[in-house]
Amino acid sequence: MPLGDSALIWTLHPGPHPQHRGSSRGELVRDALRLPVVADWEHGEFSMRARSLPEMAQI
Repeated sequence: MPLGDSALIWTLHPGPHPQHRGSSRGELVRDALRLPVVADWEHGEFSMRARSLPEMAQI
């Protein structure tokens, strides 16, 4: 599922988290950059966290 405007499109590749039932784990991908993410549904709200990378500061 592409995210962002057409010049900065990130694609989300979600999947089940192997260690935390009910959570998701995957990655955001843009060109050669791959950013690991985890996501949860808690109290009716969706949250997604990404591991920061030094390259992200240049985008």
